[in-house]
Amino acid sequence: MREPAEKLSRRTLLRNAAVVVGVAGTSAFAASCQPLAPPPPPPVAQPVPPPPPPRLIKQTKIQAAYQDFPRGAQRCGVCIHFRPPNDCETIEGPVQPNGWCRNFVPRAPGPERG
Repeated sequence: MREPAEKLSRRTLLRNAAVVVGVAGTSAFAASCQPLAPPPPPPVAQPVPPPPPPRLIKQTKIQAAYQDFPRGAQRCGVCIHFRPPNDCETIEGPVQPNGWCRNFVPRAPGPERG
């Protein structure tokens, strides 16, 4: 009966446990050392087309209080809205360079302001 007791000594049991722990730890360490797969490339951003420009709603000549003659030094020919030879950004239809409306804004400061 002594034979089985000698085979299962405390020293043998501790030595075998250390070997098992060492083998398990080594395999876990080796598995963690493998290089990771590279991350997938980021998705390519598709360019977003710019929104269409807002449509300008032009006023009628009556709404803009348009007249075919200047108001003092103020006249369409020196207004920022005037487009030569006879167009305007704010009024429908042809306008005269010597005309005037209440949308008048001078291109440069000067005597036509007042």
